[in-house]
Amino acid sequence: MNKDKKLLLYTISGAAIIASAYIYFKRRKMTTEQKYSQIFSQLSQEILSFKQLRQSNYQLKYDKLLYLATFDENNSQLTLEEQISFSDIDALLNQGACSKEINPGGCYYECFDCSPAKQENDQALNGIEIDVINQIICEECFKAQGHENHRIKRHEEPNIVKAYCQCGVKDLIDRKCFCNKHQGFDKIKQLYEDQVFKQPKLWKGVEMFLVDSFYYYIENVSTLMQQKLNKKLDENTYNQKIQGINYFIQLIINKINEILELNPLSIYLISKLLSKPFDKPISFQIKRSSEGKYPQKYIRLILKQKEINQDLTILDCLLLSYEVISDSTSELLSKLLHSLATADEKFSSILCEKFFRMIGFIASIQKSQDVWIYKSQLPTFIHVIMEKIFIQSVFDHLLNTLGADIFNPIEYIAFYIENQFNQSKLELNHIFILLPNVCFDMFRQVKQIKSLMQRYPKELVMAINNLNHALFFNNAMGFKDQFIDNQFIQSHYNTIYNSFQLINIETQLIDAQVFIFQAIKLINDEELTKNMMAITCKNFKEHIQKISDLTEKKENRNENFYTLSIASFTILPYLVATSEKKIFTKASIQNFFNNNFNFKCEEEKIKFMQCLRKVLSKFIFFNSGQLRGFLPFLSDLSAEIQEMVQQFIQYMNNPGYRIYDIYILVSSIILLADNNSNITTLNTQPQKLISLLQQVDSQENLFYLYYCYVQIQQMLLDSTPLFNLFSQKLQLFFPEECTSEDTQIKKVIKKNIEEIIVSCIKKSDFQKMNFNDLKEICSVYIIDQNMIKQYSNEVLDQEESKEFIFLQKQYDQKLYTRHLLRANIEDISQVIKNQALKNKQSNEKYTFAGSDFSLENLFPYQQDIFKKIFFEEEYIRQIINLYFNTNINICAKKSIHFFLFLLLKLLTQKDQSRIFNLQERIQIEKIIKILPLSKLQEQVIANKQLLQQQLNNEKFMTDEIFEMLKQLNQD
Repeated sequence: MNKDKKLLLYTISGAAIIASAYIYFKRRKMTTEQKYSQIFSQLSQEILSFKQLRQSNYQLKYDKLLYLATFDENNSQLTLEEQISFSDIDALLNQGACSKEINPGGCYYECFDCSPAKQENDQALNGIEIDVINQIICEECFKAQGHENHRIKRHEEPNIVKAYCQCGVKDLIDRKCFCNKHQGFDKIKQLYEDQVFKQPKLWKGVEMFLVDSFYYYIENVSTLMQQKLNKKLDENTYNQKIQGINYFIQLIINKINEILELNPLSIYLISKLLSKPFDKPISFQIKRSSEGKYPQKYIRLILKQKEINQDLTILDCLLLSYEVISDSTSELLSKLLHSLATADEKFSSILCEKFFRMIGFIASIQKSQDVWIYKSQLPTFIHVIMEKIFIQSVFDHLLNTLGADIFNPIEYIAFYIENQFNQSKLELNHIFILLPNVCFDMFRQVKQIKSLMQRYPKELVMAINNLNHALFFNNAMGFKDQFIDNQFIQSHYNTIYNSFQLINIETQLIDAQVFIFQAIKLINDEELTKNMMAITCKNFKEHIQKISDLTEKKENRNENFYTLSIASFTILPYLVATSEKKIFTKASIQNFFNNNFNFKCEEEKIKFMQCLRKVLSKFIFFNSGQLRGFLPFLSDLSAEIQEMVQQFIQYMNNPGYRIYDIYILVSSIILLADNNSNITTLNTQPQKLISLLQQVDSQENLFYLYYCYVQIQQMLLDSTPLFNLFSQKLQLFFPEECTSEDTQIKKVIKKNIEEIIVSCIKKSDFQKMNFNDLKEICSVYIIDQNMIKQYSNEVLDQEESKEFIFLQKQYDQKLYTRHLLRANIEDISQVIKNQALKNKQSNEKYTFAGSDFSLENLFPYQQDIFKKIFFEEEYIRQIINLYFNTNINICAKKSIHFFLFLLLKLLTQKDQSRIFNLQERIQIEKIIKILPLSKLQEQVIANKQLLQQQLNNEKFMTDEIFEMLKQLNQD
């Protein structure tokens, strides 16, 4: 309604209201209070039996109520519009905030130098960069202020959630950075207080009118809910009453908006009254269950005998009744709440508090105490919560008022996944896409994580593990000894589709666990670290054992599955690093397990190691044949499924999500943690390789065999998992080894990064590139672009113009393929082939291990995996016997061929005292003695022509194997 129409309402129509009201009540000798109560009661009942044609009548009565509530005989000469309006418009000039909505696809800016939250957190992060948006400034406000010489970033709105300009909001933007049109709310708040002091009766009347409006609305809602529960209404009657309910609340909100337009100062009146309880008896009551878990954590009761309830505010009651609110009403209410939270800092904290407490009622519909309906949409005011949650004052309010209930949203997501997920293909689900931002934004602030760890460490760890548990079992694909085919993909289409929506939860949950340990190291509080390590290790052990037991029960019922979630294992590398403070080795890993899991006996440790291996084996990467098995069948499926599966595989390997990195590094840690030296008895990839080689009688087993030996390569050779899990944090977690340039570890880091740069350039095959091109092609393998920049000068030169970069001459024929192993193996094979063709005259040997391969350039834990696998005599005997087996086909022979290549690489480097101690060199001599070297040479020659027909990789590997066998024979 425009201002002219409102003015007409308060003058001509207002006069008509006064006249008719005066005549009506004069005849009945009723007081103003009695008249007011009678009309409100009548209106609330009439609206329940809502009729479209009577809307003007409802509006007239509602306007009459505002007049009666504010009637003052002393001001009878002034219209209501004149009484309410704030006349000093000049006083409001350039006050307030922008609140311009950023349209989908539109741009906005973030200024790092104007964000109080970012400046405070950056100081705590000590140079570590995290990707989080702390503010939103529209283009107009950004240009008006200038932000000269400031660090800025331009963003584009992704069309997922509403975004509003925050210029003028001092919690989000430094006051000195406000543009000249939006100078904040301090002056407006002072003017409001002066206004209330001068016109107390008027504003008390307005407050009474609005409080009563909400009261009658809430009572109508509670009555309707009770009738629905008691099955006293048919569906048509219920829907009609719902329509009336929504008309009522829209009537209230529109009236508030009219008052705000006439008098912007009154925004503080609205926020104040919403934060107060009713002073009349109400039907709603909230009871906290002794269970303390969703859905029964809070139970909403509708009392037959109304009671005055000082625990529930008007805002509480609105959120409790959200199930009856339509989308259009939610939009109106959300805009109002945004305006209130922008102007009133205290109200923004209260709104966040109520959202956290009432999330179960906002995100679900409670039909009764034991039956729930789950909604996939959240009200649009969630963007307000997302804007405010990382503000320290808001967080402090949440912690002080909610206590451990600050983890409610995390608990609700876990509950929702377990009860709602795997049912059908879902629409865009706000619970999966938006709610995690509310849950985990506070984990990005070091000061906030510290408060959580100090006050509620057990609850924090349990909330995280409950969500880990929910994802492990519910983001999964069931099967019954079924190999991948079209039917399998079609039957799991919904699972894959829903898994895309769970990507946001999985990645934010992984990030949250990383942030916890990052904060532990940054805070550097010995007592806090000790306490968190004890709690986290205890809960991790219990969590893994619980998952293992449930998995075993499922398997006993023939309910086999692969999980698509690795989040449960995220913390293991950080636990080891925090405890041992050095780059992983077999000794440090075993020391961590022995000292932190409080095993009562060796048998208990063996049992726990079995649990770890069982749980990890359910992750789909352990059975990469299933994941990669999607690819051959894509051409027969719809374009939508093809694109989705391809994107899903890319997501799994994307270093930004760290899925591959967690799996490979955790696999390595678990392999080294076990004291059992006989790896043929363990459920690990090396053991699985032997098992598959012994039964390569089907295409299915060949497929699994191929990806099994690929994973062994990844564990032994790929440097990127360590770099990505500790991106920007190597010095933080491993200070002694990574601070000084002279340490062996620092030399290994430098060497590996240089090799990554060379390999990425060779893979891209760009004729010319600039540094931004380099960062982009390297980002496919490694997150930390600062390291790329730091070490690029060692391998790159620039043209005179300094516009383009190129490899130094000594790297022209080099290719360090081992750092590219996270990519599709077929793609890597093609890279090797292309490089070999390009350098036909070169003596360079191109293999999956890469140029100039030496164990000395591996990280210590990779060297120890080499030793664990290749120092096991029985394991070597089994592999060699299979190599001589004439019944093994060419694919199996290739797997053994590469295994033999790596074994010989270790044996021929036996004299490197930096890698091998005396006892290990003695063991190497034992291994050499059990190898039939001459017979192996003959077999290699016999296989050479057959293998050379496959890939250039095999040609070079065959030649090098022969040379190494010859060297050992001569020795």
